[in-house]
Amino acid sequence: MSYTKAILQLIQDQPGICEEDIVAVLQLDGRDVSGSIWPYIKRGHVIVNKEPVSDGRRKIKKTFAPSPNLSTAMQNAAQGYERWGTGDVELLTNLYPHNANAAIARHLGRTVQQIEGKARKLGLRKAIGYIPPEGHRFGPRVLWSDEELTILKHQYPDSTIATLSAVLAKTSSQILVMARKLGLKKSAAFWKSVGERIAPLGTENWITAHPVGTEKIWSGYVYIKVDDTEGWVSKHRLAWRAHHEDYNPKTHSIWFIDRNPLNCDISNLELLTKLEHANRSSGIRYPEELRSVINIYNKLRKVINEQH
Repeated sequence: MSYTKAILQLIQDQPGICEEDIVAVLQLDGRDVSGSIWPYIKRGHVIVNKEPVSDGRRKIKKTFAPSPNLSTAMQNAAQGYERWGTGDVELLTNLYPHNANAAIARHLGRTVQQIEGKARKLGLRKAIGYIPPEGHRFGPRVLWSDEELTILKHQYPDSTIATLSAVLAKTSSQILVMARKLGLKKSAAFWKSVGERIAPLGTENWITAHPVGTEKIWSGYVYIKVDDTEGWVSKHRLAWRAHHEDYNPKTHSIWFIDRNPLNCDISNLELLTKLEHANRSSGIRYPEELRSVINIYNKLRKVINEQH
């Protein structure tokens, strides 16, 4: 059952129910009750009463009561009675680019969700430079003037993002997003100039493949170039593979007994499960005597688990 239908059913069953009770019963978590059923309020199917209160927390208490025709309206809505007419579609098409969805929903007597869904089906978008009201869930959007858009269109194909950012006083993300909206692309001359800056003309094979057997240290571990198919593989994994069968790196990992990941001698390697590795790693912060006890405990638990 949708929130709208649940709220209407509660109002139908408990006339005069207040907004706080509706939120509590349906666990709406801050959802706007009036906004969810606004079309029914506008058409008079639901009557809203506002009473002044003085409990120190609020000044007005909202209560909701059903009109005699609420039940019929709910049945018609369930049958898809309130369809989008040609006039409504035309109004939505004209209003959507420059107006907030909540205002359009009130004008057409529909929910914000209905407005967003229909606009999506029609392929409607907000106009470039549109700024939503304060508190819009997507945050304020950047306003672009016609002059700035003209500069962007003329300079984007042949200029760097850093240059455009300085000229337009916009961030690189804002420039890239607007360029994508406008369908702008970098020119062939721009990409050629980038290539010339990276590799001077006349050089050949400026990207040279490393020969098989090359060793490199990445993130504190030694890697070896195996071949062009498998690429780079950690040296400790190759050492383990040479003396034992290969292991699944998703479930197991190698432990360096002397804590030195550059020492890949087989005598310095121990295969552990991810859980064992995590437990042993967390034990490093403990004193040496306690670490020994933790290691013995982990080995004992491993033997017990294997027996069961």
